[in-house]
Amino acid sequence: MKKLIFFLCICFQNTAISQLVYQDQIFDENIKTVLIYANNKEDRSEKKSLSVPIYTLNSSASLLIEFDDLTDESRQFKAKIISCNTEWKSSGLRDLDFLNEYNEFFVNDYQHSQGTKVQYGHYKFELPKPKLAGNYLVQIYDGLDDSKILISRRFYVLDPKIGITAIAKNSQDPLLFRTHQQLDFSISYKNLQIRNPKEELVLLIRQNYRDDKILKGLKPSSVNFSNSLLNFQFFNNENVFSGLNEFRFFNVSSTYFRGQFVDRVVSGSNIDKVYLKTQFDRSQKAYLETFDNDGRYYIKGIDAIDANVEADYVIVNFALKPNDTDFNEDVFLYGQLTDWKLNDENRLILDSSTNLYTCEKTLKQGIYDYIFVAKNKNSESFNEVLFEGEHSETQNAYEIFVYYKSPGDRNDKLIGYQIIKNSRMSR
Repeated sequence: MKKLIFFLCICFQNTAISQLVYQDQIFDENIKTVLIYANNKEDRSEKKSLSVPIYTLNSSASLLIEFDDLTDESRQFKAKIISCNTEWKSSGLRDLDFLNEYNEFFVNDYQHSQGTKVQYGHYKFELPKPKLAGNYLVQIYDGLDDSKILISRRFYVLDPKIGITAIAKNSQDPLLFRTHQQLDFSISYKNLQIRNPKEELVLLIRQNYRDDKILKGLKPSSVNFSNSLLNFQFFNNENVFSGLNEFRFFNVSSTYFRGQFVDRVVSGSNIDKVYLKTQFDRSQKAYLETFDNDGRYYIKGIDAIDANVEADYVIVNFALKPNDTDFNEDVFLYGQLTDWKLNDENRLILDSSTNLYTCEKTLKQGIYDYIFVAKNKNSESFNEVLFEGEHSETQNAYEIFVYYKSPGDRNDKLIGYQIIKNSRMSR
């Protein structure tokens, strides 16, 4: 009987682990504006939250996660760290293998909103510093119920061992020259003792910090063993991305003045409503250079001293007028403001009387990027070119991640990281 109980407990534990969501997700509708980023304490700019959540081993820097709780009551939250492999599944490491402390942390940094119509609590948590490089997931859960996960966010720990040189340019394929971009790069591994770098290194490329835009499985086109150099230059479009288009954006940093692409603001006793200017199909228009934040957002209140607690929440109304409404796809709002998710909350509904697709979303004051995408009702694939178009001139950001798992290691170590993007201004 004891063996049966033990077996059932193990099965339950394994099932619980397999049901964990190892991706960025919010599981509570009252949790808003979840941001995780590298916390450079000398950087006091409002855009610091745009930094990638990567911690370099043994550095003085740290990572910070912050979020708002709109329940208007002080709640107790806890945090836990999970070690992951390159496929974002549990690495199987024990907590003590990658942490120096017990893997249960209280989220104690709390402030209540000040002078806002919408009352909320703002929470911050400085992540513990893992002692092994690799991929990690932080989970925020209910302090009174360990099984109730509220937030999950990915982050990285880097132990730099290699050098990366890269350039992004127009695709060399004549058929894709005006619409796509390619990334040529090389990796120097002089400081790494490795027998078969062509097979033992795992490489990922991510476009615009998006986990749905990842290229993996690339192997070097050539290896220069004498100089410990791997070259990645291809001729069959293996390293090609759609250039897409610059993101649309709007500015709701004030409810007293109309920001960019705001049509009007309707003041309410409990919450203000912001109507954005109607947007149109850009797919057939020529490329227009605009400055964006690669699909992301940051919080800003023009009159706020501390926007974390003084920026208010508003209801934002989106409207899209497509060239044609005779298609069989659903239309969604998409970007970091939707957590890069396609769900009912972010679906636009067609108003047959105006031929406008509209939706509303509750957002904190700030500067937001977004696009419109179409999703086939019978599949999981979606099309972001239908309304936005694609251009090789678009200024995109590319990240290169390089992992190594030496013999005897149980986890994939992140040993190289590089961001490549064109020099430009941003909002």
